[in-house]
Amino acid sequence: MKPSAQQHREQQRGIALIVVLIMVLLVTVLGIAGVRTLVMQERMSANSLDRTLAMQSAERVLRNAEAIAQAQAASSPVNPGFPTRVPATTCASPSVSDGSPCNAAGLCAQPSPGCLDRWLDTGVTWKTVSSQAPASAASAAYDTDATLSAGLNQQYLIEYLGNNFACTATKSAAFNCKLYRITVRTLTPNTDRALVMLQSTFLTQ
Repeated sequence: MKPSAQQHREQQRGIALIVVLIMVLLVTVLGIAGVRTLVMQERMSANSLDRTLAMQSAERVLRNAEAIAQAQAASSPVNPGFPTRVPATTCASPSVSDGSPCNAAGLCAQPSPGCLDRWLDTGVTWKTVSSQAPASAASAAYDTDATLSAGLNQQYLIEYLGNNFACTATKSAAFNCKLYRITVRTLTPNTDRALVMLQSTFLTQ
């Protein structure tokens, strides 16, 4: 006995329902994947913005810190704000903290041989810089945008490395220039998103 036309129509309606349900499921999966991609791209954009702002802020603080070092070098006596180095201090291991101090202004005495780098030492107190003003009056002329890094945590260390360095790249002049190592770090309020650290050596007479 052959199936009737009515039975064929009922079978077709059942298959159409299954096809529609499968298509709805596929559209749902594609929609979820699209939302996840959108969320990921938004996070990447936010991270990129945070890093860009942190980098620009660090460069700003670095310029200000270099101006502070310049002012210290030009003072009489030289380096009035720097602490005195602990005489004959050495470290037996590069994991030992430097015995020569840093002060609350972020100015550090000449580093001692063999010691842990100060920017790696969790015991060193960094100088925190306000995001609404230049680091000092001496650096105001170098500050092009005092509100660039509002809300960021900006810090620096200035280390005095000595006063017997060549004043020119060819080393043909007298060895009486002063050298400073400046380390700057900038953190976003959510510190797991962006941390930028810059370091420069600043030579001045």
